[in-house]
Amino acid sequence: MQCYNCNSIYNDYLGYCPYCGMKKEEFNVCTECGKKVKKDILLCPECGGKPVKETDEMKSDRLNKEGLEIKSRHFPIYYFDEAIRFNKNNIEAWFNKAEELYRTPHNAIKCCDAALKINEDNPKLLLAKAKFLKQERQER
Repeated sequence: MQCYNCNSIYNDYLGYCPYCGMKKEEFNVCTECGKKVKKDILLCPECGGKPVKETDEMKSDRLNKEGLEIKSRHFPIYYFDEAIRFNKNNIEAWFNKAEELYRTPHNAIKCCDAALKINEDNPKLLLAKAKFLKQERQER
């Protein structure tokens, strides 16, 4: 679950955000600007667009993008994990998770393998896996 107020990721079973205390709340996404809007609002206050219920693919893409933007403040791996939870076929989220796990090349290789099962010809993933294999070999 992602907090509407502070954008932190927390477990679904909680009724509130443990970081800022905000009550658990679902939200829609504006079709025009992509901003999060509370479910009871009919028009986006930013641009006047129509909010729609987020699909799992939309949620996965948004969380992956937010994980990249938030890198310095929070642990972005939580965002990538949530993105993968909503869409197991999100290759970018698998790649970003692997890049975030560079300190443990064995786990990064597992992420690359999971993404390569989806698209085995992705050059970015192949290069990342080669980099992690080389790193793992050097650590031995």
